[in-house]
Parts: sequence; C-alpha cells; structure tokens
Amino acid sequence: MATPQTLEQMLAKTLREVSTLRREVRELAGILNADIRTADRLISVSEACHILGKKKTAVYQMIASGQLPARRDGTGHYRLSFNQVQKYIHS
Repeated sequence: MATPQTLEQMLAKTLREVSTLRREVRELAGILNADIRTADRLISVSEACHILGKKKTAVYQMIASGQLPARRDGTGHYRLSFNQVQKYIHS
C-alpha cells in the first residue's frame, strides 16, 4: 500500500496534469473560436457580383432594397459579408 506522502505526491502530480490539460483546452478553444470568427469576411461589390453572377447595378439595387446587408468602409465603398451573400444564394 502507498504511504501517505506518496499519495500526496501522486495527488499533487495529478493536479498539475489537470491544470496543464485545462490550459491546453482553453488554448484549443481559443483557436477554434478564432477560426469561427474569421470565417466571415467582408467582400467588395465586385466580388459579390462574381459570386452572385449579377451586374454591379443589380447588386447596388439589392443593397438599396435591403436584400443584401452592406456597410461602407473608410473609403466610402460598400463591403458585404461573405456569409450573408452565401445565405442569400441559399435562400
């Protein structure tokens, strides 16, 4: 049978290993969440035209009517969510 000190040593070692595993799980969760957050990207109207197979005027009309959400970047150009464009295609 193990002595009390040996049991204490085993418990301390186990706690260190659990702590290490928790840290690794947090790091992996951070990586996975970062990938999810960056999966959506902003695209230009030209890129949206290419994806949708439509002319620029049609895409601008879709933005104006609210069919495609968009926002202006610092230069005044529209940027669209790639995920929103994909959602529009599949709806």
